[in-house]
Amino acid sequence: MKVCLNSLLIIVLLCLFSGCGSNPKDSTANNSIRPLQLPELYLAEPEVKEQIQAEYDKLTNLIKQPNIDQATLGKAFGHMGQIFLAYDLTEQAEIALSNAAILMPEEFRWPYYLGYLYFTLGRYERALYFWKRSKQIKPKDPIIWVRMAEVLYEMGQIKQAKKLLQKAINKEAYLAYAHALLGQIAYANRDYRQAIKHFEQALKLQPQASSLHYSLGLAYRNLGRNNQDLQKSILHLQKRGPVKVHLEDPYLSEVSRLKTGPRLLSSRASALMIQGQYAEAEKLFEQVVRLDSTDALAFLNLGSVKMKLGKTDEAIAALIRCLQLKSSQSVAHMLLGRIYSQKNEPKMAEKHYRAALRADPQNDEAHFGLASLLRKQSRYEEALLHFKRVLEITPGYYPARVFLAVCYMQDGKYAAARKILQEAYNVYPHLRVIRDALIRVLVASPDKKVRDVRLALKIIKKPFAQSNHPETLEAKAMIYAELGQFDEAIRWQKRAIQSAQSRKRTDYAGYLQKNLRNYQKHLPCRIPWQEFYEAELDSKL
Repeated sequence: MKVCLNSLLIIVLLCLFSGCGSNPKDSTANNSIRPLQLPELYLAEPEVKEQIQAEYDKLTNLIKQPNIDQATLGKAFGHMGQIFLAYDLTEQAEIALSNAAILMPEEFRWPYYLGYLYFTLGRYERALYFWKRSKQIKPKDPIIWVRMAEVLYEMGQIKQAKKLLQKAINKEAYLAYAHALLGQIAYANRDYRQAIKHFEQALKLQPQASSLHYSLGLAYRNLGRNNQDLQKSILHLQKRGPVKVHLEDPYLSEVSRLKTGPRLLSSRASALMIQGQYAEAEKLFEQVVRLDSTDALAFLNLGSVKMKLGKTDEAIAALIRCLQLKSSQSVAHMLLGRIYSQKNEPKMAEKHYRAALRADPQNDEAHFGLASLLRKQSRYEEALLHFKRVLEITPGYYPARVFLAVCYMQDGKYAAARKILQEAYNVYPHLRVIRDALIRVLVASPDKKVRDVRLALKIIKKPFAQSNHPETLEAKAMIYAELGQFDEAIRWQKRAIQSAQSRKRTDYAGYLQKNLRNYQKHLPCRIPWQEFYEAELDSKL
């Protein structure tokens, strides 16, 4: 049953606006207070129903007070509007916030929230109107400038939007969302250099915003000055993902914090987790499991976020609780496998990876984790099966292809390794890790039939193969040593050593020194793979 505010509301407000009180400034379209009704809440969680009803009752009781002042009543309407906004009850939020804006014309938040509400409804002119009102009250707030730019951009008023965004980042350089929007504007104007500048700054500020990689990939591809741009384009497109750049909005965060109930808290926590705000997500997931100790998914997410925060023992406890509630949870087993691998407890890691695959044979991450674990234990035949299974499930996952080749090499099957890497290179010629790995097999394979130094030289001379990474420089040295051009080999090996040292990779530099002495003795390299290169490959893939 819908409940209406006590009729005293009308009497009190008529008194306030017809002579008993001073008239406020015109802050809404018609400057009229409207009665507020509760919506049907039968689908809401009990905690949500209780919260909304309690706040509504407070507002009702406040209106019954005989000497209520505008500011107090306005604040109560505003808080009620925030709660409605938190639960997407837009009709009630619009009425409550409009009333608050009339009663408290000096408070910027009420028109700000109205602007956001209208923006989400696609009513851009109304959104702009209220954000302008908010800006009049708080003229130096860059968050409001960005919001205005956002709606101006949607309305096609690009010059005004760009001006506000530039003003915002000049005041607050941390605004990743503003940089991303400036990047979009520059890209639409075919100013790819500026687009890249802003997209890269946005990504630097929000590394978890994986969708920016797609924008950068397109911008580099369209810039197309040289093969290096093309290589960057491919690398960014490979990293693209679903996580969008977000505006760190303290006013909407204030609204979001009003949510209660396990389902809504879990939804909010998941959004924070996607955005990389792991500490905040952890707090909310802990609230969820306190409210509902039987929520297996909440324990899974809690374990995952604790793993991200490096709280290994707490992550294990949360994931085990998840499995106690739902033993067939494949992802929980997979995450435990990953944790125990990092803790160098291979037996426990293998146990959980295999349990993950029993629960879900299509879990490609579990196949990859188990394959990597088996490879490091020199159990190559089993490892090969699981790397191949990853590629059957996810054919485009090139790290599995590279490590499949590594596994073949470590098992002494260099012809198979070359075949895998050649196929991968044909698809991803600009990926350095694939190119360098192929060159190593072509040059340093102990199997003479596999070696093809001429092909390796042809690959390394391509413009996009030019790189100052120590692995690439070492690969060049290996080629020249194989050709018997040891002076050139020594020159490139010294450059590789300098590059490794500049990156603080002292162990790798020491290994390179050893091979340098071999070249000085006119001996070619016959070790295509070694632990230092493998550590670098792990970090890249």
